[in-house]
Amino acid sequence: METLTPKTTSQATSTHRIVLTGGGTGGHLYPALALADALKHHPNVEALLYIGNADSLESKKVPEAGLPFEAVPFRGMPRGKNPFKLLGWLWALNQAIKQAKQKLKAFNATAVIGTGGYVAAPVLAAAQQLHIPYFIHEPDVVPGLVNKLMARWAAGVTGAFPNRAKGLGIPEDRYTFTGNPLRGNFTSLSKTEAFHQLGLAGWSAEKLTLVIVGGSQGARTLNKAVVQALPQLIADCNLQVIHQCGDKLWEETQSLYQAHSTTGWEAETAEKIASAYHCQPFFNGMDALWAVADFSVCRAGSLTLSELYLSGTPSILVPYPYAAANHQEANARLSEAEGASILLLDAACSAENLVRQVKRLIERPEALTTMKNHALRLAKPEATQTIITKIMNCLGGCGKRFQ
Repeated sequence: METLTPKTTSQATSTHRIVLTGGGTGGHLYPALALADALKHHPNVEALLYIGNADSLESKKVPEAGLPFEAVPFRGMPRGKNPFKLLGWLWALNQAIKQAKQKLKAFNATAVIGTGGYVAAPVLAAAQQLHIPYFIHEPDVVPGLVNKLMARWAAGVTGAFPNRAKGLGIPEDRYTFTGNPLRGNFTSLSKTEAFHQLGLAGWSAEKLTLVIVGGSQGARTLNKAVVQALPQLIADCNLQVIHQCGDKLWEETQSLYQAHSTTGWEAETAEKIASAYHCQPFFNGMDALWAVADFSVCRAGSLTLSELYLSGTPSILVPYPYAAANHQEANARLSEAEGASILLLDAACSAENLVRQVKRLIERPEALTTMKNHALRLAKPEATQTIITKIMNCLGGCGKRFQ
């Protein structure tokens, strides 16, 4: 749909009841929450509702963010060629669309914003059938299936990477490159202030700090390689290491650490590691985490990349190899081509290779500086406001429904 300009003052200043949808992973959820944080304070927004899946990350994180949450039971499209599974999925999709239509009607929704993930499919389809304008944000280099299917009817389409319109099947002039909306303030904290926020007041702002993040679910490959590499990273390279291992992998990572510290490391080495290694299942304040990072090792989700760019953090990217359409590797290759990152494939992410890449950077400080500058060049600090302005301008022209 062509973007419209406001027709009348009354339409332009009308209030809206907006539904956000998307989830399954942090890459789909957190852009929606960043938009919600800003929409809460918008004078033209009367109410917000988040519709997601009861069994996914959003069912916990959305209420924690102070947003009303309702669930629509749905699952991803089955892989393979079994026609009975596909028919069962199509029936489930139809039922989910019916439930989503009921929820949109009950909420009296005037707009829907989708950020991807399979749970967004029935909500966006319901909005289309009810003639409620909907907007799509695509967070990845490789567009997700839901966004590809629904983009052509959207009132507006934004995305985290340039030149993605072709992949979404829409004309170039209907796609706006905005970057990803992010939560938190990534530019105001000093390294010392950030260490205090993280409860690491005794850590040195002068020493190089390596931050390892395995995404919202954690990453077993990264966790194993990092723990095994700690003697080299801390005792040999003199680094401080902060590690987010993931809620589901916390106990496993702790057991691995204990096994190495009690039987695999010399007492002096174990003592050095204990004073310069901090591991948590999850960090709520990513802005503080990136403020202390001189460089990082992490998965290649698009939201992580947006945070790295905004904070100017050089990175070694280890893409999750089973991501849909292998989009994390596509994200990582683009970031490497832009000079902001180094790609290390998951299959090659051993402790030995990880240490080799880390030493490659710390032995050439100019390389870290160059990567930092390239990352900052890719940053989109105004992403949230750009997306909201686009949505509100369109709603002002469209009124409450498509014309």
